[in-house]
Amino acid sequence: MKDKIKQLLKTKYAAMGFSDKVLDQAAVYFATVVKEEKDIETTISGVGGLLKAFQSEVDSARTEKTAAEKKLAEIEAKGNGGTPEDEPKKNDDQTPEWAKSILESNKKLAEKMAAMEG
Repeated sequence: MKDKIKQLLKTKYAAMGFSDKVLDQAAVYFATVVKEEKDIETTISGVGGLLKAFQSEVDSARTEKTAAEKKLAEIEAKGNGGTPEDEPKKNDDQTPEWAKSILESNKKLAEKMAAMEG
């Protein structure tokens, strides 16, 4: 019975583009619901709205994913060649005191080395 249900689903809802895997799982479910072969057509005809709703949700998710991928690509492109205005501004107030002292020490050492080389 499952094969007959799947074939009818495939024929009736081919335009929706469901994969064989989806149709197979739907057929497995409907095979447990349909008790007699004469009820297959009626049952399958009654699920059109449900399948359309599923397809609508899949399309929405696909559209959102495509938009997110496009936005990510724009952000990455901007990061590879962005302008200085796009970069976060440095704020010395956020630098800890211990780091400031190391930076100052390195600066003094660099000046001494430059004087020795000169």
